[in-house]
Amino acid sequence: MKKTSSFSFVLIMFATFIISSCDSNGSNGSKKGKWSEADKKEFYSDGKKELGGMLDGTGIDTKFADQYTKDIMDCLYEKSENEFSSYAASQKDDEKFAQLAKECVKNIVSKYIKQATKDMESYQNAGSSDMEAAPIPESTQEEEEEEDY
Repeated sequence: MKKTSSFSFVLIMFATFIISSCDSNGSNGSKKGKWSEADKKEFYSDGKKELGGMLDGTGIDTKFADQYTKDIMDCLYEKSENEFSSYAASQKDDEKFAQLAKECVKNIVSKYIKQATKDMESYQNAGSSDMEAAPIPESTQEEEEEEDY
């Protein structure tokens, strides 16, 4: 009886191990709230391909554009990791993923506007001429010149 009991226990443990190590949904070891390192790398790699150069040709400083893109990606990664069980799962629900992206853009733009407002207030209160005016992109300058005529 004891031998059968031990054998059953080993068999159950083996079956549990096999079942728990199976990856039926392509999660690559990821779970909701904690994606695998491979999923994280793939997310950022694909995001960089999608968003990289998004602001090229707009006249926006490259350093600012890179930081903006990074902030969006960090926000979207955090929201996606908490919403989906894996990167693959996030790619199957375009509607939810787009909703998360919109939330991130809204949050990041709001953060940037608040910081710009704070910087402007500090500048005005300081009465200093240390701050240089940001250059106006050429296309905007041309449009303003056309409007003057």
